[in-house]
Amino acid sequence: MPETSEQHSHKYVLAIDLGSGGPKVGLVEDTGRVVASAFERNEVLFLPNGGVEQDPREWWRTVVSAVRKVIQAARVPAESIVAVGCTSQWSVTVAVDADGEPLMNAVSWMDKRGAPYNRRITQGFPSVEGYALGK
Repeated sequence: MPETSEQHSHKYVLAIDLGSGGPKVGLVEDTGRVVASAFERNEVLFLPNGGVEQDPREWWRTVVSAVRKVIQAARVPAESIVAVGCTSQWSVTVAVDADGEPLMNAVSWMDKRGAPYNRRITQGFPSVEGYALGK
């Protein structure tokens, strides 16, 4: 899309949603119009005994790739992007070192390896759906 003087008068939000399958990125105009969008796929590792993990470094690579595609496709001046909104997967564990670098794969919210321990910690009386009310 060629740049126009009208584009320069608008403000934009860069929206990033890191879902389990990969990041979805969009550039949204202040009118609500989605100017450009991109999706990159992330690998989900299904392991024995209910393990589910992902590579946090891959998350970063795919987010950066999708953002670059959106910025290139939208062709808006960087100063017109006034905000970045980001959402991600819930209840995911990423162990990091003192520099914030991942020590291992992220343990996904879908991982079931800890279920027996969770049940033992949360059991009791009275309970609702297996969870003690006091816990």
